[in-house]
Amino acid sequence: MTNSTRKDSEYRKAQRLFEKFAMPLQDIGFFVLSQVTKPKKDWTLSMDRTKWKFDKTHINILVVGVVFQGYCNAYRLGSAPSKN
Repeated sequence: MTNSTRKDSEYRKAQRLFEKFAMPLQDIGFFVLSQVTKPKKDWTLSMDRTKWKFDKTHINILVVGVVFQGYCNAYRLGSAPSKN
């Protein structure tokens, strides 16, 4: 099995797991907030999923950020190959 095939297989396994797994958005939010550094007050949590194309490779990236006083500290949560 090639490295690319192995990654695709592992990615598909994760997709199948999460298809059967429901987590309330509030729990996801609590988990994300427990993993990032944040100010004591007056901050906003932002999230963005972006899709880029580099040559023939499609790239999906999920990023969350803590916005405070006009600046954002961004944290990449993950990336996965796209099947597009």
